[in-house]
Amino acid sequence: MLGPFFIADRIITSPHVYVSTLNSSGEWSPMKDVGYERLLDYQHHPWRLHKLKWSEYERYVALKAYPEIDSLKQIDGREGTFSKELIQYARMCSPADADSIKVLYTWNSWQVESKSVKTDTAFYVTFKPE
Repeated sequence: MLGPFFIADRIITSPHVYVSTLNSSGEWSPMKDVGYERLLDYQHHPWRLHKLKWSEYERYVALKAYPEIDSLKQIDGREGTFSKELIQYARMCSPADADSIKVLYTWNSWQVESKSVKTDTAFYVTFKPE
């Protein structure tokens, strides 16, 4: 059971925002699916609805930032309002000493005919925190 607000067979698309950081020794951290981690936290503590609101927020910002940055590899916040907001959100999800941050936005679509999941990448960008 996924929770009181989800019915598994009705979930057709699932957006995901992943964050990775470059540490001082030059190594990238594994990609972290921040929305999924919030959902797991919510499942362990079901009355913390603010965890679900964060997931809605990150999806909203990533979706709105997509037209501003869809083919770019590097961003700095000057691309538009939502790319700037996406950068602020990724900073919040990252250690303070991160040298660079990568953000990957994908969505999984359930393919009814093949009974499989197809993953599409919307964007994959890197930026340096100020």
